[in-house]
Amino acid sequence: MLNKIDLPNADPELVKSQLKTLLEIDPETVLLCSAKTGAGVADLLTAVVRRIPNAAEAGHVKKFADNMARKRTNGKSEKKNPKGETSLRLLVMDSWYDRYRGVVLLAQVASGQLRPGDSITSLRTAKTYPSVKTLSALTPHDTPVPALYPGQMGAFTCNMRAPREALPGDTFFSGEETAHVEPLLDFRQPKLYTVRSKPCSLRSRRSLRSKSGIRITGNLC
Repeated sequence: MLNKIDLPNADPELVKSQLKTLLEIDPETVLLCSAKTGAGVADLLTAVVRRIPNAAEAGHVKKFADNMARKRTNGKSEKKNPKGETSLRLLVMDSWYDRYRGVVLLAQVASGQLRPGDSITSLRTAKTYPSVKTLSALTPHDTPVPALYPGQMGAFTCNMRAPREALPGDTFFSGEETAHVEPLLDFRQPKLYTVRSKPCSLRSRRSLRSKSGIRITGNLC
């Protein structure tokens, strides 16, 4: 998509030919758009719907959802929660702290449904949060929604107060589930370390490496 075609020095045809030469992009598929005048915006929105697959069909979402289902069911019929629904699985993508709401988690639903009031558990910490307090979609503003479904991404709060409890890559599942849960993706605990701007001994560097797994190759640590 080429934007700002309303500018006096804009040359869309030249740019399309350059895209063809450098990136082998078919000029016929390049959309021309101007956010200022509104030209081409309708065609752009239509192309987004037609060309971009929905989240549930996106490669990475389908991959971890299929892996999760295969690990959990082991070839048997998929397990249901006490309400008769497909078991809930969430993959945490990001998080931030809100002084009024606590930790806000951005997560993608791999299976099941997430609703306000649901109890959820972190696979990494094994801590259960009794109730999802708020649930919203970023569109891009924080817009409350009644539920999130497989493939959808949204933000939610659950009275989580410590940011260290929400790490990208963690799997959340229904707090009512008692069966063994497999992670959606392999998860590694992030390692924190401090670099000081003064020389240290070889012994200190070796000690830091043994404790953190980080190799210090310079003269600073």
